[in-house]
Formats: sequence, structure tokens, C-alpha cells
Amino acid sequence: MKKLSLQLTLLLVLLSLLAPAMAKGEAFDSGDYRCTPLQDGSVEIKKYIGEASVLEIPSELDGYAVTSIGNQAFALCDSVTQVTIPDSVTSIGSEAFHTCRYLTQIIIPDSVAYIDSNPFVDCFSLTDIVVSPNSPSFETIDGVLFEKNEKKLVCYPYAFTASSYAVPQDTVVIGNHAFDRCKSLTTVSMPDSVTSIGNAAFAYCKSLSEITLSGNLTSIGYDAFFCCESLTRITIPDGVDSIGTSAFYGCNSMTEAIVPASVTSIGDGAFNGCPSLTIIVTPGSFAETFAQENGIPCKYAN
Repeated sequence: MKKLSLQLTLLLVLLSLLAPAMAKGEAFDSGDYRCTPLQDGSVEIKKYIGEASVLEIPSELDGYAVTSIGNQAFALCDSVTQVTIPDSVTSIGSEAFHTCRYLTQIIIPDSVAYIDSNPFVDCFSLTDIVVSPNSPSFETIDGVLFEKNEKKLVCYPYAFTASSYAVPQDTVVIGNHAFDRCKSLTTVSMPDSVTSIGNAAFAYCKSLSEITLSGNLTSIGYDAFFCCESLTRITIPDGVDSIGTSAFYGCNSMTEAIVPASVTSIGDGAFNGCPSLTIIVTPGSFAETFAQENGIPCKYAN
């Protein structure tokens, strides 16, 4: 009995040593993928190290279902031109495909229910985001990716060459990085359904010279129009209460910003790098105080 007990003990020790990292909750490698276990027994892809051109992400790795693509998991994958996401995946992390410079097409299955900030920032060649008409969560309208439930514009593909864009009616949110570095856009208009503009939503849109904001807008995120060098004038609608940090930083052609009395919060550096700027304010408003404290010339609204 003692011998049998010892053998069982040794077997258990051996099994524990051979058990995959999954059992310990640690990252592990499977082929070209580094994975992290999730609490439900599935895995998230944390990093891809392969060099495929046409990539079909597997639905399983080492016998575990792939349900999540992590933040920047495929960032800087210069080899990839097309990606198909399996129908086991339910979420895609922030900037998951950041700077995949030659990615032209991405196929998103119906299973995906959540996408964080624009996964395709700096995908300079992206023109084709494929979503099934049956997807309960996402859709493309004229090639632009939208989240249905929140009515959020997620991604305007970088490689589009149109000079103007009208955000569709009923859109409520312009998502984080939604238009980031879209160099061809010169004019953008928003319907009054839009209530918020996300962080870095129009950052580095260097040709953007004219934008019509929603009359029902309430907030503008940080870096929202960062380094929009061609933007000369902005009218903040009455009803906006906050302008994020560095929202208009580096808009060096801007000469006039009309800021209503409804604004009660303006982040640090919101108008830094705008050497010719005059802010049009309401007497006694927060915007007047902000301009005075930051040495920005201001005039009173008529």
C-alpha cells in the first residue's frame, strides 16, 4: 500500500509539473500566438508573432476556445493584408490591429459583441471592413463601422479618399479614435443626434478644415481634434459642458473658437499650440476665466 501511495503521489506531482499554464492562469505560447487564460476557461490572444499575409485566426488554441483578442494583440504586424476572425470571438480590444500598415480587409463575425476603441488605428491601407447583415451588434454603413446598440461610430477607415463625410442620422457617439489620422477628410458634418465626441476622435486629421458639430453635443473628449492643422474655426454648441485635455492642441491655423457659457470644464492644454486663436466668450463665463488664466485673447459674444 505504501508503494502504491508513493506512486500515486509521484504521479500527481508529475501531472502538476506537466499541467499547462492554463491551470495556473499564466500566459502561454501556442504556435504564433501568446495567450492569457480567462476565468470562463477560454483564452485571450495577447500577441501574434507570426508573419502570415492572409490570416485566419484559429477558434481554438491548445484545446481552449479563443474568445477575446486583446489590446494591441496584432499591432505592428506588417505582413498581414487580410484577417478573418473566428466565430468563437466575442470581444476585440483597443487598437488590436494598430499600425497593421498593409491590412486591407478585416472580416468580423456575428459573435463579436464588444469592440473597444477603434481597433484599426493607423491601418493605412484598410478599405474593407466586412460585417454580416445578421450581426446583432455591428454594421457597416457605406464602409464605416458602427456599433448598433450604442449607435456609435467605431471606425472610419483610414484609406478612404473622400474629402467630405456626413455622419449618418441617429448616430449618438463618435467613438475614441474613430477618425484618427484620416488624412483625406476636409469637411465633416454631424447630425443633432450626436451627444459626445470620444478621445482622439479626429486626432491628426491634418486636412480637416471645417466641421459642423451636433447641436445636442454635451462633451468633447481629450485630444479630440489634436493637431488638426487645417482647422481655422470651431463653434462649440450651447449645451457642451466639458472640453477635454488637449482637445484642440496644435490646431495652429485656428483663429477663432466660440465657447458657450454652458462649458464648465476645460482640460489642460485644450487650446495650446494655437498661436493666432481668439476665444469668443460670454461675460462672466468659465470660458472667459479660462482664457484669461491661460493668456488667450478673448472677445465677448454679440
